[in-house]
Amino acid sequence: MYSHVLGNKSVAISLQWKIGIDAKDWDSIARKEKIQVHNDITLLPVPISVPLLESTNEAVAWFSMMSLSICIMSAAVQILYSKRYFRKKNLI
Repeated sequence: MYSHVLGNKSVAISLQWKIGIDAKDWDSIARKEKIQVHNDITLLPVPISVPLLESTNEAVAWFSMMSLSICIMSAAVQILYSKRYFRKKNLI
């Protein structure tokens, strides 16, 4: 809170900063749009089965390892090609 005296009058200013998701008043937006807002975690959908989660996790891990190996192989090919090119041009 900031206060300042101007002559005989006193001025007080109070600011409230909100950032991110707190910056919007979601309850008033929900009332305006006639939407019900529930903050209860029990209203979330039924959990997905564990085998499905594990198979998805394995697929993502496999894909990430493959993409990492492709990047490493591509870097190696680029280095070998650059060495060959510069040796052929007698720059190395």
